Amino acid sequence: PMPKRLRGVRLATLLMAVAVCAVIFGLGVHLYRAWSPVRRWARESRPGNPSFMRMHAVLNLTHDVPQSQLEEAFPVLLAAAKDPDPMIRASAASALSGRRDHFAEVLSVLRALMNDPSPRVRESTIVMLERFVKPGSPEVSTLIPELVAALDDPRPAVRLEACRALYTYGRLHSESQRVVPAMSRLIREEEGTHRLAAFVSPSCA
Repeated sequence: PMPKRLRGVRLATLLMAVAVCAVIFGLGVHLYRAWSPVRRWARESRPGNPSFMRMHAVLNLTHDVPQSQLEEAFPVLLAAAKDPDPMIRASAASALSGRRDHFAEVLSVLRALMNDPSPRVRESTIVMLERFVKPGSPEVSTLIPELVAALDDPRPAVRLEACRALYTYGRLHSESQRVVPAMSRLIREEEGTHRLAAFVSPSCA
């Protein structure tokens, strides 16, 4: 039989090895969390960083996030949707459109961004809503009044996107009394690409 003292030494060595492994594992987890892509992009998305860096960080927080860290990234996107910089809010609209796992909450945020003070955000949000809310889904009916209201937006790009969204959802005919005047106004009043886009839009075909 093994001497009692030797057994004690071996047990102590084994316990020490387990403790060292635990410490190494803990440090590895800590370092991964500290330098994980989500943590890095969350830091880069904060105010004070260059706008271009922040935009890309927000977009990355949906498209390049490991499955295990999606929930950690989501609150950062919600905060970005309320950022003072309209470029960040537009990026947040794009990123959130990829988060169908939080469908109801994202839809509420995107609908709010349709009324954003920035025309760029309003335009981008309508484009993202076309991807997020599929034609034929029950949520379409809740969007139609807001899209129809957007036909009177002061910015031509927003009116065009509202028209295209109504076309995507198959509502051009039923809303033609609002769509056709809105597009005709663009043809008469705007120049360049907006005027051409209005002329070839489905409502005027």
